[in-house]
Amino acid sequence: MRLAKYGFILLKLTGVWRPLTWQSWKGFFYNCFTLTVLMVIFMTSLSQVIYILKYIADIKTIISGGLVELAIANALIKGITVVFKRNRILELNEILQSEICTPRDNDELFIQKQVENSVKSYCLFYIIICEICIIIATIVSIFLDIPQRKLVYNAWLPYNWQSGIAYCITFILQHFTLSFAALMDTGHDCLLADCVLQVRAQIGILKCRMKKYHLHWKKLAIRENDQINENHFSEHVKHHLCIVDFAEQVNDTFLYSIFLQFVVSSSVICADIYALTSEPLFSTGFLTVVFFSTIFIVQTFGYCFIGDIVFHESGSIYSSIYQLDWTSLSPTLQKNLLLMMCRTSRPIQFSSGHLAVLSLDSFVAIMKLSYSAYNLLKSKS
Repeated sequence: MRLAKYGFILLKLTGVWRPLTWQSWKGFFYNCFTLTVLMVIFMTSLSQVIYILKYIADIKTIISGGLVELAIANALIKGITVVFKRNRILELNEILQSEICTPRDNDELFIQKQVENSVKSYCLFYIIICEICIIIATIVSIFLDIPQRKLVYNAWLPYNWQSGIAYCITFILQHFTLSFAALMDTGHDCLLADCVLQVRAQIGILKCRMKKYHLHWKKLAIRENDQINENHFSEHVKHHLCIVDFAEQVNDTFLYSIFLQFVVSSSVICADIYALTSEPLFSTGFLTVVFFSTIFIVQTFGYCFIGDIVFHESGSIYSSIYQLDWTSLSPTLQKNLLLMMCRTSRPIQFSSGHLAVLSLDSFVAIMKLSYSAYNLLKSKS
């Protein structure tokens, strides 16, 4: 697999990506594991919704119950996306392994390696941040919640969980569910980041090939009707179309994940700001809010940052073509380059419709929207 080594490891551990070599009885048991994990997370999310609707009292109650609910629901949708879009993800991997997308020399391998190192650093940083938050939240919950016989988060349960053994099982199950949801969320985001940044790698390889073949085009310019000339140029056009097609497939595959991430992030960040003003310093509620704030801000910024990188990188193809020595090229090749410039004048952009666009401007807009919503909640409370 060319895609997301670390992302697939997490997705396999959390039960939403069956190893390709697991067939027959192994595949059957893994599918049962997948169904069990998703059902447990779904029932956990449902129990929180019932609790919020049943014991709704004020804005603070809704916020305290809704923070974990939104986070778990977000992870659940991402896990379901990976399960149902499995074939599409495998097709994306096949595109990257095709002949036209495979690096052909040391310069192209260097570009590919740079992007892979960036993906590795991003994933490791993201995983470390999430794991630190999970560990801290677990330790704090053990020392603060257990003495008070409190659960990790409020949920409606069809049994009396306050008795000794029932409380222990429920407490452990909630921690496992929250940890699985966080790892599933992280694995999905690592996979998405790798897919998006692979577009950047292919753009870099395309620009590298165009610069190298430019000298070759000069030699072929005197043979305007030579078929070799056309073959060289058509290869670059096909590569660019392949990049655009890959980006569109990535966008379609993760369409709902992107939209949900923006909606949930805006809601959670707004709720976190409101909750921080009402929770005692270093209390369980305060640390929970800080935990979710950190995770969602890092998530949203990561989405927007990598999308912004690809947006500007794809726009640079236009200027790379413009900077070629056109005077040494044949009229036919000049016309073809002009058509290619027109096509590359529209940068590649990842979005969910026109509502959620992966860019740093969108991140700033989310933060502003969250603060505006916080002011509205504050004025109503």
